[in-house]
Amino acid sequence: MCAAHGVPGGSYMQADDDEYASVQGGNPNLSPERGYHLGASLEFAPMFARGLHASLDYYRIVLNGAIEAPFAGDVLNACADTGAAGVCGLIDRHADGSLARVVAIEQNFGRLVTDGFDTTLGWRPAMLPSLSLGLNATYLANYDVIFAPGSAPFTEAGSLSLPHWRALGHGDWQHGRWSAGY
Repeated sequence: MCAAHGVPGGSYMQADDDEYASVQGGNPNLSPERGYHLGASLEFAPMFARGLHASLDYYRIVLNGAIEAPFAGDVLNACADTGAAGVCGLIDRHADGSLARVVAIEQNFGRLVTDGFDTTLGWRPAMLPSLSLGLNATYLANYDVIFAPGSAPFTEAGSLSLPHWRALGHGDWQHGRWSAGY
């Protein structure tokens, strides 16, 4: 597979200290992303507990031709793993097979699929209208990015940067010109 993309003999070991150029920036040839969104919501405000309200929202978003600005290493890995011409065409090599440059500009070759739930719980007690309490939480079930056609999805849900659960609670009090919140 690598021989078809300019690597003599089909393999080349890049030395750790070899340098190559990485071209980054915008791309005037981008097309709009195409996708769809599905959402559903339930809201609850019981009569027996005045001031209490809750909601649960589900979402699913799919983008095809997602605009991605890949890292040079992702381009190299995707080419080695898939041999996809659209990705391997972003790599220029010297005659001996060593890397000359990797083009890592924004491209329309990605696919993004994400879904999850958002929930809100709030309470403003009737006997203490100056007090309000709330909790907002999100569960990210999936956040899968497919870098190039034919490549395996890169799953980010549950990672350090995109945890499955995130939540924010608050308590607020107001009396005349005075207010406090935490």
